[in-house]
Amino acid sequence: MNAERTRNLAFLRRLYQGLESGKVDEIVAPFSPEIVIHVRSAGQFDGTFHGITDARSLYERFLAALGPITVPPYEVLVHDETLVVVPRGSTFGDAWRGLDVYHLEHGAFSEAWITAWPTEVDVTGREAFA
Repeated sequence: MNAERTRNLAFLRRLYQGLESGKVDEIVAPFSPEIVIHVRSAGQFDGTFHGITDARSLYERFLAALGPITVPPYEVLVHDETLVVVPRGSTFGDAWRGLDVYHLEHGAFSEAWITAWPTEVDVTGREAFA
């Protein structure tokens, strides 16, 4: 694996470690200031978010509603400018139906397409996105 792909995977790990620790600064650290995030099938979190301020607000709301989450095991398809994250299944049950795609430009995530894991239940069993 080349150095660029290794760096891109490190960005993804940092984002997911931020989700698991509940640290928004870690989540948004690999984002470009002009990041565009498309979220689908996540109820109150659905939408398109433009810029680092909107991204930060999205993840602050997400963590406020759910707290830190356990990221399910996943496979990553790596290209020089694109990472595709495919969950392998977990306590989310239907996690295999989700898919996250991150596009990199100039050494930062510039765009992301996030599809929700099941909208009924999160890892704690609470109503998640209702």
